[in-house]
Amino acid sequence: MAFNLTIVNKTGQDLVMDWNRSRYIHEGKSRGPFVFAGIEPETRRNESVPPDIIPPKGRLSKRIAPFRLIAFAPLGASGIGIAMEGISAGKIPSGENGIFLVLRQGEREFRKRITVQISVETTP
Repeated sequence: MAFNLTIVNKTGQDLVMDWNRSRYIHEGKSRGPFVFAGIEPETRRNESVPPDIIPPKGRLSKRIAPFRLIAFAPLGASGIGIAMEGISAGKIPSGENGIFLVLRQGEREFRKRITVQISVETTP
């Protein structure tokens, strides 16, 4: 599972999305960074993910997944349910889940915590 994140810059200046400092939140605690298409494992390990620049009146839309929940398929495995690249977003657990966003605009830094409650319903 993954989050669909959309940020709209309603200002007249660039917004800079800091992926190295933004974090996945579960049950009120930071549980590590996010990953998305195009990030190399070495880049994530070195915390050198380049920022996304959102221009004035622009929009950033990205499907992101918590790094700690990534599922890796065995080497050479393929078939139903296995991503072509060998990785896929893992299951997001029940409870409070969200993102702690860190954005910059010039010298100003903005931090925003956004969470949702996920529950699993079972049929009797």
